Amino acid sequence: MDFIFGVVLAFSLQSTLWNNAVAVEHLLTSTFQDAFKEKGVNFNDVVSKIMAVNKQLDKAQQAVITASMYEFEVLTCVRFKYRTREITYLQLIDGTGCWSYVGPGKERAQELSLQKPHCVHIGIIQHQLMHALGFHHENSRTDRDDHIEVKMENIKKGSENNFKAQKSNNLVTAYDYGSIMHYGRYVFSKSPDLPTIVPKPDGNVDVGQLMGFSETDVLKINKMYHCDVCGNLLTKNYGSFTSPNYPDLYPSYANCKWIIRAPLQHKIILEFDFFHIQPFIGCYRDHLKIYDGSNSHSPILKGPSCGKLAPAVISSEHKLLIAFFSGRHKHTQGFSAKYRFVKCGEMLIASPTKTIDKFIYEGSRNPNEVSNCFWLVQAHKGHKVIIEVTTYNFQRSDKCTDAYLKIHDVSEAPPVSRGKFCGRTPVPVIEGTTLLIEFNHPGAQLQPGFKVNYKCVIGPVGRRGEGSIQRSQCNAFTLVLCMLLISSWTM
Repeated sequence: MDFIFGVVLAFSLQSTLWNNAVAVEHLLTSTFQDAFKEKGVNFNDVVSKIMAVNKQLDKAQQAVITASMYEFEVLTCVRFKYRTREITYLQLIDGTGCWSYVGPGKERAQELSLQKPHCVHIGIIQHQLMHALGFHHENSRTDRDDHIEVKMENIKKGSENNFKAQKSNNLVTAYDYGSIMHYGRYVFSKSPDLPTIVPKPDGNVDVGQLMGFSETDVLKINKMYHCDVCGNLLTKNYGSFTSPNYPDLYPSYANCKWIIRAPLQHKIILEFDFFHIQPFIGCYRDHLKIYDGSNSHSPILKGPSCGKLAPAVISSEHKLLIAFFSGRHKHTQGFSAKYRFVKCGEMLIASPTKTIDKFIYEGSRNPNEVSNCFWLVQAHKGHKVIIEVTTYNFQRSDKCTDAYLKIHDVSEAPPVSRGKFCGRTPVPVIEGTTLLIEFNHPGAQLQPGFKVNYKCVIGPVGRRGEGSIQRSQCNAFTLVLCMLLISSWTM
């Protein structure tokens, strides 16, 4: 069941508001405000890094607020909508500082302040919206003294109330140092070098962050609002996920979404160890879509995809949204996906209109700096790609452990190795549908690197169970019937 919230954005943004929700009553209070109003403090969490001042903020701010709300809708059953006639609703204002009441009020407009431009950051917005949904700070939960020490002597005079423990329902979850609701180490400190919060037993554990939800934050929202959600937030350096019921057949009417979020300045490589989604012309029925961002308004990197051709990608930024849908028709096993975070990567599409395209990469001259970069060279739909690689200045590497060039065809699931090359070993001409090239090399004075020439050629298409258009499904005699089926079928 979805819980709907109306929102009024009382910025110079498009107006919105929200409808009161059923919540756990003893978690709610209308008197406790989030006091992120301090200035000149190094907070080192959701308040420590703010948006740079931009003279054209209105559209940018609206986009950030919309993206923040959309992640609630992707990962939980909470839904935001424009206010119509609701008596109780949330009103976003350009107030003084970033703050919110905890939990919805009764029969009134409830203000949530996002001062421009400093508070219009996805982590801060989600922090305040979680307050509005009924959540206290993580460092105020009932068992906090088992996990942190509050240094009262370091707290700025008049700010002590912000560190009171609350009678919270912890929803049977572990204490989360990385929650978007956790204070940073120096919040409300009377001096930038005096911590107000020290983790136990390891005082060096990071506390607080501004990226957005933690995985436990999402779990708490779904527990509190009894959400039945297919999908998850994935934030570890590498991991995996599968379609529902895998390796058994996935169910009818699945609607699953995963957000993968890497640290800033990182990218995400997504591959598949197994991929078989029931094929249909144009993948209009069961399909997978991969977005270059965290919402469906982001550019589509791959999809809709079905059949057996795996849709591997490299993100252009630090987030991916993977959306899986199934209808009521015959199903297959689905997919098993894996991901990892990298600092250097790029996707390239071989154009059928160009004879030859190329890219060149030069490694670092610093002997202490390792180059580790990835390129995903993919063929245009219905084609294959051929690459010719020339390496130079590769140092010798015993069994290709330190300096190497590794190539996989990741359109296969699991990916198929096309070779690992090092030293002066020549690289043969390699072909495939989607080739992942990994270059790993220690820095060297001679600056090791390589050049790739690639071109797109007509490849085998229409094989049963592969690609997005299945010739086994529709031929010249049944095309009209197929189109009628598509037009009559609704998602």
